[in-house]
Amino acid sequence: MAFIELGPLSTHLEDEEVGAITKALDDAELAVEFDDEADSRLVEGDIDEAIFADFIDRLDAQGAACDLYVPGDFEEVIEVGGYSVGSSHALMMALDELRDDLLEEEEEEDDDEEYEEFDDDEDDNRFMGSGSSESANNIRASELRHLWKVLYKSARSCARDHVCLFVNFR
Repeated sequence: MAFIELGPLSTHLEDEEVGAITKALDDAELAVEFDDEADSRLVEGDIDEAIFADFIDRLDAQGAACDLYVPGDFEEVIEVGGYSVGSSHALMMALDELRDDLLEEEEEEDDDEEYEEFDDDEDDNRFMGSGSSESANNIRASELRHLWKVLYKSARSCARDHVCLFVNFR
């Protein structure tokens, strides 16, 4: 299962890895302020792997899929020590783009439901069992929207509290 957690770099990384990430940010002339004394907190745990993979694919299409996000305002992804590091600002920008896609999916579902309500009066359940697929799609879309909200709130906390946002580190 995947998870989302906020905390200092030292929560999940060895001192050498923390040093490598800090150096890479400095080399890229990116000023990032960390609160190394902050407590770690699990934001969301036990995220369904399929939902998470779908969401990460959507972030990847935006060029914003990373292993961890740091407080800061830069758009490039930095690869260091086997990790991809992005900024909370870039994540929020990508999430803003994804929000439109997720809302469009929700509107399409609402349109489908209105049609189905009208159509149900005429059909009287001639196609038994066809609703389970639609129900699964509605649940999936709902879980994607929930994950969007969790990541957006976490990215804001990352920037505000000067902590890192860790994604799927287990």
